[in-house]
Amino acid sequence: TKLLALSQPPSQTLREFTQDNPLHRYGRAIAYARQGKKAAALTQLEPLRQQAPDDPFYTELAAQIALDHADLATSLKLWVGLVKQYPDFWLFRLQYADALIAAEQPAEALGHLQRLAQQFPDWPSLYGRLGRAYGMLGDKPNTHLALAQQAMLEERPREAKIHLNTARQALTATTPPTVRARLELLQESLNPQAE
Repeated sequence: TKLLALSQPPSQTLREFTQDNPLHRYGRAIAYARQGKKAAALTQLEPLRQQAPDDPFYTELAAQIALDHADLATSLKLWVGLVKQYPDFWLFRLQYADALIAAEQPAEALGHLQRLAQQFPDWPSLYGRLGRAYGMLGDKPNTHLALAQQAMLEERPREAKIHLNTARQALTATTPPTVRARLELLQESLNPQAE
């Protein structure tokens, strides 16, 4: 139901999902959420959450609706519960990190994003998110290292080189050796691409 409701136009989902059963209500909730109709989405979703309070996907949708409508406190509360209950489910962790960034809590988001980057080292958008979180913290070297890694994974070597040079220029005497080592490692792996 979720995949179908997310992959087709919301209007089509609303035409097809007309029955009064949990799958159809969930599909309609997703469709209304995609249309930005919070009240209609919650009218469909809340009875499902009451009937099946332990269903993580109902909670996920409620958290996403709250986030989409700038109710950050509600969204974060729901994501915290999901990540605690399902610590190994990467999607909930990613969505929680996105909510933390939206709530301007980049330091908390970093731990989740770094864990995901270890799990999925070839996922470019994770490095974009890491770059954003580091940037919000004013950490210029790590910002540009993350953005360089994203550019490398997306096979944009010129952009990666610019980010690596910017990261190098931002190094200070107090920059941790691990950051310097990461810069050198990325530079070495970029050289064959840049040629």
